[in-house]
Amino acid sequence: MKYSRVIFVTGPSGAGKSSLAASLARRIHYHQLSLDMIRLKFRGDTRKAWLEIWRAIRDGKRIVVDATGASRIFRLVYRAAVFEHANPVIVRLRAGEDSLHRRRKENKAGAILLTSGKQVTECYLMEGAISTSPDLDIDTTRLTRRQVLERVITYLRKQS
Repeated sequence: MKYSRVIFVTGPSGAGKSSLAASLARRIHYHQLSLDMIRLKFRGDTRKAWLEIWRAIRDGKRIVVDATGASRIFRLVYRAAVFEHANPVIVRLRAGEDSLHRRRKENKAGAILLTSGKQVTECYLMEGAISTSPDLDIDTTRLTRRQVLERVITYLRKQS
């Protein structure tokens, strides 16, 4: 089965991006790239983190990218992936506010602190994500991790 070479998993903190990205990457034998983990490697420099993701795309790797999907850099990398014929797919996860709030408390997630000391709030991330249309939009409020994974796999099979 030939899937899209690049799959972006986007959405707010607590929606299940990291869980889905890890499970999906294992299931379809892709590399998982987490923007948060790469950003830690570069001491909070988001631009350098996205450049590393871009290099993986340019080098032809099959990747699942876990990122909020809200920044201008994300949109540029997405467009470049289209240009590179990587057939990128955007899977956007969302959940009800109560569910997101509970999950964030469990995971101790909060605002993202940038190297400049500025915070990126969830509201900003959600507003930015609206400008990029997902190929698949999943409300994870009442779904198990397995159900979310199966919906994505089913979608990818239909696209290939």
